[in-house]
Amino acid sequence: MDLSNNFSKNVSLLREIHQLTLGEFAEEANVSRAHLQSILKGNCNPTLGTVEQVAEGLQVDPASLLSDPKETIRSCDSPLQVKTMRELRSHLKAASELLDAILPEDCDGSENT
Repeated sequence: MDLSNNFSKNVSLLREIHQLTLGEFAEEANVSRAHLQSILKGNCNPTLGTVEQVAEGLQVDPASLLSDPKETIRSCDSPLQVKTMRELRSHLKAASELLDAILPEDCDGSENT
């Protein structure tokens, strides 16, 4: 289990659901934009204090940010509200990246026969 990887994927997913830019999210979480970028890229491991701040900014339990991203997807009760094609493309790209990250590499979407 890679908690740091789970954290960055969950934060990316929830930030997208909340439709926050990185700057808006940094302000909400009271964490610098540069530090958030580093965490989201997996370049550093967040401290417990940072995990708490980020969770507070996203209004979620800190433990949920460390859980398997598949569980985060299942537990999301707020549907994405899309207002423009740009937002739709952004949501689809984020979902695709998340699926690429959590699906096995040998999974190509086709059924084995």
